Amino acid sequence: MKKLYFLSVMSAALLFGSCNPDKPVIPPGGEPVDNQITGFYLLNEGAMGSNNARLDFYDYQKAVFSRNIFPAVNPEVTGGLGDVGNDLKIYGSRLYAVINASNLVEVMDAKTAKHIGVISVTNCRSIAFDGGKAYVSSFAGSVYGASQIGYVAEVDTASLQVLRTVNVGHEPEEMEVMNGKLYVVNSGGYNPPAYDNSVSVIDISSFTETGKIDVAVNLLNLRKDAHNNLFALGRGDYSAVQPDIYKINTQTNAVEKINVPYASNFCVSGDSLFILSNNTDYSSGTAVTVAKFVIYNTQSKQVMTENFITDTSDAQISLSYGIAVNSITKEIFITDVKDYVSPGTLFCFSLEGSKKWSVMTDVIPSKIAFLWK
Repeated sequence: MKKLYFLSVMSAALLFGSCNPDKPVIPPGGEPVDNQITGFYLLNEGAMGSNNARLDFYDYQKAVFSRNIFPAVNPEVTGGLGDVGNDLKIYGSRLYAVINASNLVEVMDAKTAKHIGVISVTNCRSIAFDGGKAYVSSFAGSVYGASQIGYVAEVDTASLQVLRTVNVGHEPEEMEVMNGKLYVVNSGGYNPPAYDNSVSVIDISSFTETGKIDVAVNLLNLRKDAHNNLFALGRGDYSAVQPDIYKINTQTNAVEKINVPYASNFCVSGDSLFILSNNTDYSSGTAVTVAKFVIYNTQSKQVMTENFITDTSDAQISLSYGIAVNSITKEIFITDVKDYVSPGTLFCFSLEGSKKWSVMTDVIPSKIAFLWK
């Protein structure tokens, strides 16, 4: 079955012609890796209004990166993947891509990226899963519309039909499920400078909002660890309040700032947060971005390093954006969006911080979903 899958992906790539060739990315002296993670998908957001969200795939067995695989695998789906890819996750045997401005979640077979169906949710933003259900956050109104109370839709993953909805805060973003509760960060992104600052707590069984936790303004990312804690990224107000990450104890609802200024994205691996930090200084009249690549230990509450890239290859990254860690190989992946309109770059680093390889992606590479055997 695996051979058929990889052949289907490779055959699909051939249909793209020379503009989207498969890219061998075996590092010098390196060999393909055989482990429980066979590959990963990379979702490229694309430019708003350009209908150019795209899906790339990296095959660990062949050490080959294939760009824009969706149209060739699914020639019957007109319009490609859609407008603005916002989130990407694998649950069970299916791959889910949240396509924000197209108001849908594209549902595919996880091994082949073959279209299965769509979930229709207005201005959808993020997706989470629990007990055979998908949970999709929605800004409720039109893209770039007026600020209003958003909601979360509960979806049956078998029928792809919306079962229940619950109102949360203004412009809800990412979610996590923990101990029978769904936690949702609210950004208020359509209403600056009066951003929302709350995390909604939803009881899944009754599907009602049971409370809110005040955390920080303009929340975006939400990640859980193995110790009943949540970590939320507050983007600040782009003025007096600077971005940072906040720890939420879900047993007490206590909140504390971890003090990694200008954090822009992060992921959790074990007891570590791998954090991207981008401080852009416009005071001189010329934008100068000071980037950091931080590892923070969640148990000792200490910054272990402000630059986990140890071989100076961080100088090749124009603007870091997405980050993920392979839980088996411990490789660290960082996406570079450059100027937000040109093709980006995906970088792969060893846990020791040395660059293993890099490859060109599509526009605004963002979310990674690892495919297990």
